[in-house]
Amino acid sequence: MKTLIYQINIGKGTQWEADKLTNIINKYCIPSVKNYAKKNNYDYRIYKEDIFENFGKNFLLNKGTALSFNKYLYLKYLAYDQIVYLDTDVYICRNAEKLPIVINFSGVAEPEKVETHKLFSNFYSLGNDFKYINSGFFITNKMDALKLGNYMIDRIKNKKKGKPKNTDNGLFNEFLYLSDKNFKFKILDKKWNYMPHLDNSQKIKPNIIHFAGGQGSNYLINISKKSENINEYLENEYS
Repeated sequence: MKTLIYQINIGKGTQWEADKLTNIINKYCIPSVKNYAKKNNYDYRIYKEDIFENFGKNFLLNKGTALSFNKYLYLKYLAYDQIVYLDTDVYICRNAEKLPIVINFSGVAEPEKVETHKLFSNFYSLGNDFKYINSGFFITNKMDALKLGNYMIDRIKNKKKGKPKNTDNGLFNEFLYLSDKNFKFKILDKKWNYMPHLDNSQKIKPNIIHFAGGQGSNYLINISKKSENINEYLENEYS
């Protein structure tokens, strides 16, 4: 089985624009993903071209959201048995496990204290068991990758905004829960997309650490103030 890990890094950085944070991404985060792919014999690609306008005009929350949306648009060009997407603001630990082999599309739920769980669940009446899946990491097979890619391209062409959040993550959850009642996906353990700045209720040994959003960037800035070697700090803190 051939596995591809891919990332999107457009302009100063798809996730962040501040120079200091972009430097952290380029020096520590992206190399950790490349090293992980090499160690486990996975193919790796990073895409730096914005192809959003190939399919239509931006209808999303802002330009940054549209840049991040490219993660879905490249899926139609990836002919692999297993495809893994990772945001650039993630760090993969040196002793991370090999990726699980999954049959169904798979991702990780955000910590339930994040307001998007309740907001999305209430808006669409999805019930107490609803889990809001973070789009910064997912694993998919070739067929489901095409479904997701085509779904997002269709949203662009029809300028169909997301509700209640017109973001790449909001539309991602609409795809998972609302686009096809027969679509199956699996929720993986949080060790595959651990957000320490959001989930400090229980310290775990993660495979992937994700510094998502403004809180995540502040968390990383604080680490950079504590240690000149972010790699070693993260390895020691989460080993």
